[in-house]
Amino acid sequence: MVASDNLKFGGKEARNAFRGLLTNMGSANSKSANGRSVRNILEEAKRQMAVRLQQQAMSGKKMATNEELITLMAADFEGQ
Repeated sequence: MVASDNLKFGGKEARNAFRGLLTNMGSANSKSANGRSVRNILEEAKRQMAVRLQQQAMSGKKMATNEELITLMAADFEGQ
């Protein structure tokens, strides 16, 4: 799903944050660990990425690069 959205993980930290959410989701209630749940996690991460990049741009830093626009970072999975 990440590849089909032309996204990628920003290193092991981001991948581990995603895996941790999947593990917690599965251990909390194995019946709720389905494709819809995975999609919801990724959609929320994409929203968090957009907020992070907007805040970066508003703080006077450079505009996001193409690479930054497709890279999910560990911070994008926090708070889920």
